[in-house]
Amino acid sequence: MSQGSNIPGWPDESPHLLIRASAGSGKTYRLSSRYLRLIRRGAKPEAVLATTFTRKAAGEVLGRVITRLADAVVDNDKRAELSSAISGSVLSSDDCIDMLRTLSRSMHRLFISTIDGFFNRVAQSFSHELDLPPEPVLVDESHPSVALLREEAIKAMLGEATDTDEDLQSLVTLLRQFHHDHAARSVTQALDGIITQTYEVYREAPEGEKWSRLEPVGKLDDDELRRAITNLTEAAESLPKNGHWVKAFASNRETALTKTWDLFIKAGLAGAIASGKTSFQRLEITDFWQNVFKPLIAHAKADLIERVALQTIATHDLLGRFDKHYTELRRRQGILLFSDLTYKLARELPALGDDVFEDVYYRLDGRVTHLLLDEFQDTSLAQWKVLSPIAHETRAVADGGRSLLVVGDAKQAIYGWRGGVAELFTELEQELMLEDQNLETLAESYRSSGVVLDAVNRVFASLGSNSALQKDAEYGGTLAAELPTPPKPKRDLPGHVTLETSTPSAGPDDDEGDSDGDDSDNAELLAYGAHERYVAERVKCCTNAKAVPGRSACWSARTRRRHG
Repeated sequence: MSQGSNIPGWPDESPHLLIRASAGSGKTYRLSSRYLRLIRRGAKPEAVLATTFTRKAAGEVLGRVITRLADAVVDNDKRAELSSAISGSVLSSDDCIDMLRTLSRSMHRLFISTIDGFFNRVAQSFSHELDLPPEPVLVDESHPSVALLREEAIKAMLGEATDTDEDLQSLVTLLRQFHHDHAARSVTQALDGIITQTYEVYREAPEGEKWSRLEPVGKLDDDELRRAITNLTEAAESLPKNGHWVKAFASNRETALTKTWDLFIKAGLAGAIASGKTSFQRLEITDFWQNVFKPLIAHAKADLIERVALQTIATHDLLGRFDKHYTELRRRQGILLFSDLTYKLARELPALGDDVFEDVYYRLDGRVTHLLLDEFQDTSLAQWKVLSPIAHETRAVADGGRSLLVVGDAKQAIYGWRGGVAELFTELEQELMLEDQNLETLAESYRSSGVVLDAVNRVFASLGSNSALQKDAEYGGTLAAELPTPPKPKRDLPGHVTLETSTPSAGPDDDEGDSDGDDSDNAELLAYGAHERYVAERVKCCTNAKAVPGRSACWSARTRRRHG
């Protein structure tokens, strides 16, 4: 059966929808409307799973559901609006009272929660199978106690290695170079920074073979390398009388002799040939020069790949050591991270059998037949591994008895640091085999003025060629493509946009470490906090009712560079 207006109970939309919703475009209204429509159609509250990423957002959805029903009971205009949004037929005051009564009697069974909250309910029903502590203390990764546990685990790892691993300092040095950590910090602080960046990746893929797949190709043995460098040196006699060529060649020869291959391959003739150029400083790079440089370029690439391979293996080794102590400390203290539940469910639920979700629904005392996923762009691979079977089972039913609503916006992805993969949202259309009638875009903003939205549209339209995303141009292009219909204002609101940039500099109270040179990474570390103070002052200024009447907010964002 096709999905569309011919399905009973779904007169004006498909039961399965993927919605791209720009900021302020009314997605909470749309989510609450879908939820109320399902209740109106007779869906049991425990059969509807609505998830988002923060308790505040989940509270807003639940609050909107209850408030819209309560308002509709006593307000004819609100009831007419609700009728139009969810029913397709006229709702009476008694209809709204019945729906409100249904929800209020099932508050303990409602599945309007954070995604972590839902996973907690599932995990607790499988506490024995998942080997959970009897009375776990459930905390978020940002909780202060977690930072202390992490520090204790690092110290335990270092203490264990003192007597048994003479290469520990070499490992730490290697990893600090890999992660561009040049700040004058203790080993414990440096390792904590590295672990914070990479631990979620390790938890997604702890298997060692996944960290050791880089294979350098084209590396010369000692004799071949000596011959290649000799050929390069002798080729100096054939240089054209061009100052740029002479200077570039001298630099390439010096970096080859000193085996600083990262510099060798970045500039001069080697850099031009490596990037596929056929000319340098308006002179043709002939076959002679191609033959002189290409063996060394291949060796340089192989050397750099080998270095990254060793660094990646070392990172896995470090994370494995850390994870052993970190896991044991959490177990001993009865502490569970929300992410622990996600990974346990993702790895161990499938091992319980093909019909494990029948057992899940039995233990939850209700089968999920309607799925509403908010902020999907922040979903991690592990989270999707748990939710995916429910989504696919729901999508497979085309008679309107089950429904799927996924809302997201790749431009608003903010949880990459904790494993969120915005690309999942862009790929969901293909994975769930959604068609045109299953896709929708909410592009009208109720929140922002045309001036603000114009700035947003201009920024995202040029992301594919933005210099800040040169290392990830493909992702920049993906984000740009996620803007098929640029957001536009729903209302004529005043607005103002200021884009400000500044060079990081240490403030009088900033003392994160001593600089040992002109290092931009170190400068940013020294400046940590200065930006935040500046933003606070701007917000204070812009919300001063006496100084600027009518202005209510000032928004500022900053992207810090991440390495690794």
